[in-house]
Amino acid sequence: MLNREERGRIIAGLKNIDCRAYQKQFIQDKSRRRIVLKSRQIGFSFICALEALVEALEKGRSQLFASASDRQSRIMIKYVRMFLTKYFDIAPLRASDETVVLANGAELIALPKNYYTVQGFNGSLYFDEFAWNRDAKKIWQVLVPSTSEVRGRITVLSTPYAKRGKFYDLWTDEDTKYSKYEIDIYKAIELGKPIGGCGTVEEYIQELKDDLKDPEFFPSAYECKFIDDKDSYIPLSLIEKVQKLDPDELYNQEIWLGIDIGRLHDATEITAVGENENGIKEVKFIISLYKETFAVQRKTISDLFKKYNVVKCYIDRSGLGINIYEDLQAKFRNRVIGIHFTQKNKEQMAKNLKRHIEEKSILLLKDREAALHYSAIKRIATQSGFKYDCERSKEVKHADKFWSLALALRPFSKFKKKMKTRRYSR
Repeated sequence: MLNREERGRIIAGLKNIDCRAYQKQFIQDKSRRRIVLKSRQIGFSFICALEALVEALEKGRSQLFASASDRQSRIMIKYVRMFLTKYFDIAPLRASDETVVLANGAELIALPKNYYTVQGFNGSLYFDEFAWNRDAKKIWQVLVPSTSEVRGRITVLSTPYAKRGKFYDLWTDEDTKYSKYEIDIYKAIELGKPIGGCGTVEEYIQELKDDLKDPEFFPSAYECKFIDDKDSYIPLSLIEKVQKLDPDELYNQEIWLGIDIGRLHDATEITAVGENENGIKEVKFIISLYKETFAVQRKTISDLFKKYNVVKCYIDRSGLGINIYEDLQAKFRNRVIGIHFTQKNKEQMAKNLKRHIEEKSILLLKDREAALHYSAIKRIATQSGFKYDCERSKEVKHADKFWSLALALRPFSKFKKKMKTRRYSR
């Protein structure tokens, strides 16, 4: 397939690509089936794109990239084009954001995430972030047969999601024919991942946590830990069915705000809810303020009143929230309503939110971190009844996005008896 000059360029180019030990081990594995449970940001999309390109050049076999989002698939093609020009000095026959066609006829294709439109391809398959693909089972059924005729390879890689779904089943299958790799952030660092100029590994890990600004999501994002939602008050399987939206610019649309106040240990979470022409509630945006001063929080919330048509703002006035509530209530009067987080109020709000999701009368943002918050709440039996809370640990805090959404939905009760709202004046 390759002439001597082209092969020489590839060999020279590969020598100039800095691969870490775990990446080298992975591409040296010639198994036909491989599965990788991995941390985020450790270079597996990069190395898979390189491996796929080399196979396409050497064997003339097409390469198919199926990701949880169209954008992620196009990133693989972006890497392919970069390798061709920067390292191999080989011109493709044709190239776009979705497809690269080589002179030998092999194609590298970023497949659309819609399983209805991915049939008819043959080649080696790369499933990227497969645990997060909403239609993973259907995509699998449609695409895997495309490898058989050409003896293509199947590579499945992902950060973990819930303890269910096709990726989880593949990973936990004791009789699997797949070659398995598990690389969390700590192992990646041990095997050569740079720590971004930080002095110590501990400093780098803390920087990742500070950047992520979501302790609940860190174990899934970086430590290869699946999420156990079997005891969740609202399981991920329900949440996923209504996660359909991207953030909205809103223009002059009416919105209702829910704000759960935090300061040092928890973020202040702001959720905006609107209503579409069919009466379905929609989450328009979520703002997270992590370790921000109360002055910054007050200004951020006040700016939302100026920018958007805020009908009502429901704010947690318990504990830390009291001062911000009083300042905002003085400024925006009856548009700001304070809610005490009593056990009774939390139960009413939690039940109302769950009913909206069950009845699909609300559409949520396609936000994986928010989904983890929504599923983190558990219904816990106590001597005085039930409470709705998270299991507390370093990683799992208060599921603040859950409560900010529950607050925003407070005026839209799904129960016959309206939830009482008590207004507090200064």
